[in-house]
Amino acid sequence: MTVVGLDLGGTKIAAGAFDGERLLSEVVLPTPKEGGMEVVRALAEAAQKAEEKAGVRAEALGLGTPGPLDFREGSSASPPTSRG
Repeated sequence: MTVVGLDLGGTKIAAGAFDGERLLSEVVLPTPKEGGMEVVRALAEAAQKAEEKAGVRAEALGLGTPGPLDFREGSSASPPTSRG
C-alpha cells in the first residue's frame, strides 16, 4: 500500500511517500506563520509534492501533529508550537 505521512511542526512540514516500509520520496516545507487555512494548504502541497516526486498516488494519508487533538472540533487543542 502506498501512503503519504505528514509531520506538522512549528517551523516545518515534512512529508514522505512510502510503499510499505520503503521511503520513496521526502519533501520539507516551512510551516506558514499565518496559521489556519495557510497551514492546511501547505500540508496539501507537501503531500502532493511527495506523491509527484515518487511518481505515485497515495491510497492513504497519516498526519502527526504537536499536542493533543480535539476530535469533536476537528482541530488541535492548544498546540504548543504553532498558532491558529
